[in-house]
Amino acid sequence: MLTPEELEVIEMENDEAIKKAKEEFDSLKQDEKEQYLAELRMKHILDTNNIKQTGFRMGMEEGLQQGIEKGLEKGKEEKTKQIAKEMLKNGEEIEKIEKYTGLTKEEIEKLR
Repeated sequence: MLTPEELEVIEMENDEAIKKAKEEFDSLKQDEKEQYLAELRMKHILDTNNIKQTGFRMGMEEGLQQGIEKGLEKGKEEKTKQIAKEMLKNGEEIEKIEKYTGLTKEEIEKLR
């Protein structure tokens, strides 16, 4: 005599859709290689996303630092040119302006 559980299995096996689903499930369950490959693919995707996010943050910080340094450099250049212009206005010799500002004679001439 069959137990209620065995009768239920027999009934389910008669239903074609359930039977197909069970076969697919059993197939996937038995294919350890496919499971392993799926896990590796998922790990790769997660690792790649993590690297991209970390790299993006590092790139932003580095870019910000470079921007600050360029801005400071540009500000110093502008201040130097402003000083040279004032010295020219006050009639200082070009050689003296070169000495104190570090600008070349050509750069000073362009400021006139």
